[in-house]
Amino acid sequence: MASNGKNSQSEKGPSSDERLLEAAWPKALSLITEGFVHDVNNCLTGILSTSESCLQPSSATPGKEELTLIQECAQKANRLLRMLMQVHDEKPQRGLHDLNQIAGETFEILTHVFERRIGLESRIASEPLPIQGDAAELKRALILLALSAADAIPGTGKIKLGTSLVSEIPVGKNAPKSIRLPCAGASITAETGATVDPGREEEGRARFAVAEGAMAKARGIVWVASSPLTGISYRLLLPRKKI
Repeated sequence: MASNGKNSQSEKGPSSDERLLEAAWPKALSLITEGFVHDVNNCLTGILSTSESCLQPSSATPGKEELTLIQECAQKANRLLRMLMQVHDEKPQRGLHDLNQIAGETFEILTHVFERRIGLESRIASEPLPIQGDAAELKRALILLALSAADAIPGTGKIKLGTSLVSEIPVGKNAPKSIRLPCAGASITAETGATVDPGREEEGRARFAVAEGAMAKARGIVWVASSPLTGISYRLLLPRKKI
């Protein structure tokens, strides 16, 4: 019996675009894990070298300075591993959140991800930016967009992660009716002369689609802009809730 078009399509499995979407976050997790492992290894190297020095036959009994260094390295390694486990195992966190806190936690994760050639700077708003949504999804969206911004930097450069109270929507951007001014805003900017929009690349397009989906769930909007003077910038707007 001949099968209809719908069944034959379903038997083919997910399309290439769907596979890219599914792989976007796992690939990001791999990069995050690599960065954290590197920093944990640095902590362990500090512990190992200090302890070996203290165990030399010619060395005196370990003093407070050496023991303090070992303790600080161990505490930092423990904190990094806990952060990494949280990123991997983070469950949905739906509810009322402060966008500033989400951006701050994202910034802390990114400090362990980027290479030394890329600087990282945060500009967090002084006033609270309460938003309704899934904090875990929004954090993943910011991380994915930051990775795409980093890919657009050909050499050395800087990425800025910021939040702000937005009182004006740029001309030409159709914000959903759920967004009323002033609203909560976040931005990720790669300060580089590159004009290639990473959102047009295959992997960047998948990352952007995941971020776009997270923003849609939170009734927000995201877009990307590129120019030779300002580099590449991702802008996110979310409804600001009253508390």
